[in-house]
Amino acid sequence: MRIGGYVRYQAAGGDLVGAHPRSRRRLLGGEDRTDETYSQYSRLSLQTWTGTETELGTLNTYTETRFEWASSGSTATSLNYAWIQLGGFRVGKDRST
Repeated sequence: MRIGGYVRYQAAGGDLVGAHPRSRRRLLGGEDRTDETYSQYSRLSLQTWTGTETELGTLNTYTETRFEWASSGSTATSLNYAWIQLGGFRVGKDRST
């Protein structure tokens, strides 16, 4: 079994971070405020791999789960990959190219 992944952190600063000048008034309900001076975003990706030899060939599994958080209050959890592979046949959730 192998466990891996990564952590990403992103921060930005300035007046009304992320707001386009035309939409600034709409985002603030018609007010011209400049107190939104920063934003933060983080992501944790957790990946697991396993491999076992069987009579039918190598049995492999893989999963990738992402956890995301933003200073705007939004959070998300997603299972991006989850598959089992045996003898060249793969079943599960994967990205197609």
